Amino acid sequence: MISIGIIETNNILRQNLEQFFNQQQGMSCTLAAIHTSDFFEKTNSNTRLHVVLHEFDSGRESAARDISFLKKSYPKTEVIIFSKHDDSSSVMKAFYAGATGYLTKNTSLQKIKEAVMDTYEGKSALSPTVARRLVEHFSPKKKTADLTPKENQLVQCLTDGLSYKLAADQLGVSVNTVLFHIRNLYKKLGVNSKTEVVAMRLRGEC
Repeated sequence: MISIGIIETNNILRQNLEQFFNQQQGMSCTLAAIHTSDFFEKTNSNTRLHVVLHEFDSGRESAARDISFLKKSYPKTEVIIFSKHDDSSSVMKAFYAGATGYLTKNTSLQKIKEAVMDTYEGKSALSPTVARRLVEHFSPKKKTADLTPKENQLVQCLTDGLSYKLAADQLGVSVNTVLFHIRNLYKKLGVNSKTEVVAMRLRGEC
C-alpha cells in the first residue's frame, strides 16, 4: 500500500486528490494538509509516508525551505512538486531543495497516479515542460567567440560572399588590413579557411 500525503492550499483540489487516491487500489491518502506547517501539526514520530504531493509557489520565500525541512524530517519520504509554475528557476529551486519529481497543476489525475507509482518505484516523475526545463538547464551552453567590432564586420562581409577587396572597400581599410584581421580571426576561432568562418557564423558561434 502506497501511503500518500498531500499539501495543497486549494481546498477543492486537495479534497479531489484525497478522494481520488483513496479510490485507487494499492494507494491511500494518509494525510492531507493545507500548508507545510499544518502538515507538521498532523504528523508525529510514527508517521510513515511514501510520497508527498507538495504544492510549490516559487514566489514565496519559504517555499524551498519548506521542501528542504520536510525532507530532513522525513528523509525516506519522496516529494513530488505540484505547481502552476514550470519556469527553470522554480524547477531548479525545487530540486535543489530535495524534490524527486515535479508536476504542473494541469496534469491529469491518471498522470498524477502514474507519477506517484513511478516515484514509489524509485523513478523521477516530470511533466513534459519541466523535463524540457531540466534539459535546457543542464545542456552545455553554446560558446560564442569574442570578436572585436571590426572582426565582426569582416565575418559578416565573408558571410555575405564579399571578396577580400570588396570587404576592404566596405570596411574602409586596405586589403592588407583585411588579411591581417583574417589571420587573427583564424587563430581566434581555431579554423583554417573562410568557409569554416562562415559556417561558424551560420551556426551562431561567432
